[in-house]
Amino acid sequence: IETDMKKIFLIFLSALFLTACGGTASILSPGEESKPRIPDRKPVLPTQASSQPTTADSLDDSNAEPEVDMQGLVDRINASLTAPSITMEDVERGWYFGKPMDRKTGTPNSWIWIDKGASSMWASPNSLEETEDVAVDALCRSTAGSYSFSCIERETRGCEHIPKSLCRCPEQTQWVEKQGCILMDDAGKTVGISSEDLKQGWYLGLPSEKKLDTPSSWIWQEGGKNSRWLTPSPSNGG
Repeated sequence: IETDMKKIFLIFLSALFLTACGGTASILSPGEESKPRIPDRKPVLPTQASSQPTTADSLDDSNAEPEVDMQGLVDRINASLTAPSITMEDVERGWYFGKPMDRKTGTPNSWIWIDKGASSMWASPNSLEETEDVAVDALCRSTAGSYSFSCIERETRGCEHIPKSLCRCPEQTQWVEKQGCILMDDAGKTVGISSEDLKQGWYLGLPSEKKLDTPSSWIWQEGGKNSRWLTPSPSNGG
């Protein structure tokens, strides 16, 4: 009986001790003592401002391949295929007429474009070494002639043999130094400009009908049947 009383007394003391500590403690099994305690507070979610960028957002777009302008590429290829090609005659002559956008397919990279107005051309620098040739060429063509560079002077393979650079004038004209292809009469003599022509500042004629001693400042103006050589001044519309 004494032993039973001791057990009851111990149980009573244990109950009092647990009540004093809050009475909510639970007895853990030996296996549960090593488990981590789960906190009672809920985790705080990060705000939008403080959130880290996602993997997709953090990708660098600078490495993305640029879009190809397929239509522009097709247009450039078609333009290249339809562009005229440089001819053997162009190569042998060393130049051909054209604007900057008229560069022919196959034109050597060393060729340059020379701005000469209506007579602008693509040319090899080798064919334009002598400025005198350029001036003579312009004068020749302005009077309906065709200028040819000498094979002897240029040492160009395959070109037509001529003794020197010269202007080939059309029929009924004759080359006159520093004046171009000058009109000739039926007797084979050059036709000179008259005092009346000089006074009025013009005379009717085609490029191949330039008269001897026409002032070097005069130009030819297209006008159909009224085409004329004239002095470029406001009084005559030049």
